[in-house]
Amino acid sequence: MVLDLNTAEYAAYADALSAAPGVGEVARLGGATCLVVRGLGSRVFNRVLDLGSTDALDDIAAFYAGEPWWVSDTRGLGPELEERGFVPDYGWMKFSRGVSPRQARSELDVRLVGREAADDFARVVLDGYDLPDWTAPLAASLVGRAGWSCYVAYAGREPAGAGALFVHEGTGWLGYAATRARFRGRGAQSAILAARIEDARRQGCTTVVTETGEAQQGRPSSSYRNILRAGFREAGVRANYRAP
Repeated sequence: MVLDLNTAEYAAYADALSAAPGVGEVARLGGATCLVVRGLGSRVFNRVLDLGSTDALDDIAAFYAGEPWWVSDTRGLGPELEERGFVPDYGWMKFSRGVSPRQARSELDVRLVGREAADDFARVVLDGYDLPDWTAPLAASLVGRAGWSCYVAYAGREPAGAGALFVHEGTGWLGYAATRARFRGRGAQSAILAARIEDARRQGCTTVVTETGEAQQGRPSSSYRNILRAGFREAGVRANYRAP
């Protein structure tokens, strides 16, 4: 696992939660970045990033204060974490590619949106991930925010799909990819992937990265297939450990 492939992702999530202070929290403890959305219980948002040592785990556990939380392990701490009662959880495959053009077609109208469409972007993300309405600032606050480019695919006037690009130190991270259920199968994510790759190239990036759940028998993943079709290469599975 190449640590640099995680840097832009980690910066993106920390910035996203910082942009929604009424919903998300970010803390630096023991050199690690700790994220939490209290009351959601999500492995996406309640996690510790770039943990270099288990020395601070007691302080980190106190920060989460009973909320479920995970460690995204990029430092090979698995054996030490398991000694402390952590349990291996569903891993995430990291992907990377250059910024050569990706051609994709969709009957939907893909647009780079501004603040006036923040609610459209948030509605797709919430519906796509089945998130409660009170978490809307986690998505809406990113639209028009420095470092972020947010895309919405429209079916007429209806927001159908969404995705974001976050640029950090010359690397583009692609996340927040979601499609509302009734619009799936119409090419929204392929078109939004292509648009974000081109946007990253225009902004001077040489690499784009993303991630999704690792491939497992009996666990279908259209996201995984879309990423591979867009020219990304598998870069390795990042282990996740659930705290006791």
